[in-house]
Amino acid sequence: MDTEIKGNTSVKPLVNLIGVIVPTDWDEVGNYTAVALAADDEQEYHISSDNQTGRSLNGLLRARVKIEGYIGPEAVEGHKKVIIVNSYRILGIAQS
Repeated sequence: MDTEIKGNTSVKPLVNLIGVIVPTDWDEVGNYTAVALAADDEQEYHISSDNQTGRSLNGLLRARVKIEGYIGPEAVEGHKKVIIVNSYRILGIAQS
């Protein structure tokens, strides 16, 4: 695990996760409205939409990605872990 230092007072542990982007919530007509990472560690991490990097993962449904970010302090929303994404790399796109 790496460590990112913000200023002199705040230390946030960075995590690197690999997995597939999956839908987690849908609207009334069946369009997905939120995504998560189904990670290789068999955990599901809700992707925070608080920043543009996280929101951009909405367009990568079923893509295999490597995400770097940190688990948010509010990470117990319905027992889901929430990851705030700093960066990601596409490792592969699922074929339809």
